[in-house]
Amino acid sequence: MSWSSVEAVGDQSGYVTAITGHLKTALPLIRDNLSSSRKYFTQFCIKFAK
Repeated sequence: MSWSSVEAVGDQSGYVTAITGHLKTALPLIRDNLSSSRKYFTQFCIKFAK
């Protein structure tokens, strides 16, 4: 596919949809378990994003 001819991005892939769904389920649980120390949750998020 010639990516230079693409003018706009269409639908989101099934992969991205699945990852988003899992993160929406898992992150609140992780956050709640690390609620006693916000710095640990912050570090988790930073390392996960890297």
